[in-house]
Amino acid sequence: MNRSDIQISTMVDRNATAHDGKPDGTGLRVLHVVPSLEIGGLEHVVLDLVRLGAELGQESHVLCIDRLGDLAPAVDAAGGHVHCLKRPPGFRFAELKGLREILHIIRPDVMHTHYPGGLYYAGPPARRLGLEAVIHTEHGPSYDDGWRSRLVGRMGARHAKTFVCVSHDTARHVLRHRIVAKRKIQVIYNGIDVEHFRQACGERDSVRAELGISNAACVVGTVGRLSEVKRQDVLIRAFAHVRHTMPESRLLLVGDGPARAELGRLVESLGLVDHVIFAGYRADRERCLAAMDVFALTSDSEGTPLSLLEAWAAGLPVAVTEVGGLPELVKDGVTGMIVPPREPETLATALLCVLSDGGLRRRLSEAGGREARSRFDRRVMAEQYAREYASLLAR
Repeated sequence: MNRSDIQISTMVDRNATAHDGKPDGTGLRVLHVVPSLEIGGLEHVVLDLVRLGAELGQESHVLCIDRLGDLAPAVDAAGGHVHCLKRPPGFRFAELKGLREILHIIRPDVMHTHYPGGLYYAGPPARRLGLEAVIHTEHGPSYDDGWRSRLVGRMGARHAKTFVCVSHDTARHVLRHRIVAKRKIQVIYNGIDVEHFRQACGERDSVRAELGISNAACVVGTVGRLSEVKRQDVLIRAFAHVRHTMPESRLLLVGDGPARAELGRLVESLGLVDHVIFAGYRADRERCLAAMDVFALTSDSEGTPLSLLEAWAAGLPVAVTEVGGLPELVKDGVTGMIVPPREPETLATALLCVLSDGGLRRRLSEAGGREARSRFDRRVMAEQYAREYASLLAR
């Protein structure tokens, strides 16, 4: 691989040596390995680890295996050093040489991979260079796509000393597919900037005006990539039932993705064009949350979704499907409403229950806010990872 094939936004000393670091995981050089820095939950977690890592005295690097992505400038602005291998489709052993060169240049104390392919690709060259402090985070169920995904997972897992799962359900998924030994697994929940989302609550009127939504309208909303696994089609069908009871209600879909055109056709077929707003990707998703009265998550699969935590922090009652890690996060009737997946009528009943009962809406909002503040602050997450880094180096 030619040197020109490796993009590095901020160069580091080729003769650098690894740091000793401190017992609490500060003062370390950490390399995060991701497929890209496209906009998504995994990528926002990495961005927060870079931001908070800087406060902890860490020097953070992010290696994108496939391409850079829209969040790369934000990582750079947060003090991270962004690198890109630009791996073409398929696998060639030449990529290992490129990875080995990047690792040799960076000389990290800790390598932190964030998807199975990253561990599979970067694990062997890291071992050859004597880098044993390798930690992996499993951000959600990854191994239901057949034997190839499980083979990649198992081969990669041999290189990780610690295997973090973002929920106990994800940990059970990993164990069920025999990816890694139970003794290696730790559970660390994702975290968010709780105060950032709480402060945006006061912008309800202004953002509604921008989106053309009346202050009197009841707004159901969601934030996320428009894709098959997120099942926004279920939410749209549920909203059709809500609208029969509340004709002035609106559905706000924040995000973009491959299912956008198909979802648009569904909205047309249900006669909801004037009632459903496709806001597209918004960097100010906290303001969009402020425009909503209830947040819905209708996925077929989830780990610890940031969008749920952000909705809680924004003071919204939530309705979620009983899949993945959601039931261990949401207590039905206390911090949110839980419904079976792919049942629009049942979801509509839950949404109407919340929208029509001010007392219930307030209780769910307050309880969800307490959960976000007490369990899912991003500083707690970053400190937990810092301790894991230190533990790896102490072995």
